[in-house]
Amino acid sequence: MKIIKSVLIALVGVAGVAFMASCNNSKSSTAANADSTSVAADSTVKCDNFVFTTKTAAGNFKVNSGNFDFAKGKVFAKVSASIEWPEKIGNNDITALQNAVLKTAFGKANGTIDACLNNFVNNPVFDGQTYKVEKAENVPSPDTEGVMVLTNDVKGKVVAKSDLLVAFTFVTSSYTGGAHGMTGTTCLNYDVKANKVLGFNDVFVNGQDAKIAKAIKAVIAANKGKYAAVSADKATATHNFYLSKGTVTFVYPPFEIAPFSAGQIEVPVAVADIADALTPAAKALLK
Repeated sequence: MKIIKSVLIALVGVAGVAFMASCNNSKSSTAANADSTSVAADSTVKCDNFVFTTKTAAGNFKVNSGNFDFAKGKVFAKVSASIEWPEKIGNNDITALQNAVLKTAFGKANGTIDACLNNFVNNPVFDGQTYKVEKAENVPSPDTEGVMVLTNDVKGKVVAKSDLLVAFTFVTSSYTGGAHGMTGTTCLNYDVKANKVLGFNDVFVNGQDAKIAKAIKAVIAANKGKYAAVSADKATATHNFYLSKGTVTFVYPPFEIAPFSAGQIEVPVAVADIADALTPAAKALLK
């Protein structure tokens, strides 16, 4: 049975996304073992007062339970995760950020990053269900007749940073059967000095949704080629956005304002175009 693989959405780059060229990158093979999978610290990036370590884990499994009688003995799973983990931001307390990264990526903030990664990989959950699995050295191609390969992947990466602000996106992609997989992005914005994760009401003045939506639609209208598949009238003031210097980027998952084939839609709006809708604290962070 031929399975159409998940559509992976490339994140749109913004100014300041990449760490500065002068930053130090160090490779590491250190791993924290748990169950049948290990968490690897692939690289550590030290940049000015910032220290982030990319943590990864992956596992291949044979699935031994679930509603897959039509393919009994031929259901497999590939699970993976990659998180840019914040180790240090100057001398600031970043507990709130670390907890938010764990909760956003894995649904809960219990334990260490290594423990959460291992639990995610070794206890695969698909559509809210945990299946009985056993470790598999190899997973057949999903194009193999009668084979189904379930997938679940999460990638958390820093998309903007300054001494005042750090922004993450968490991209999840999965395939649990059917015509295609699903991909979605959740954004996380963090005020470094206040040690606070920013919600919609921390960034925007109450009652300004219409003004925000108007600015979003203006960007779509001005870039018709890029947003040809987008239904601009559906572009509301989504609470899913990430901040960077001079810009607020609003993120819409597949299906929300465009067909699935268009993928994820990101609409960057200049701070100057929504200045009246921003709180004073947000304006200070976005300078």
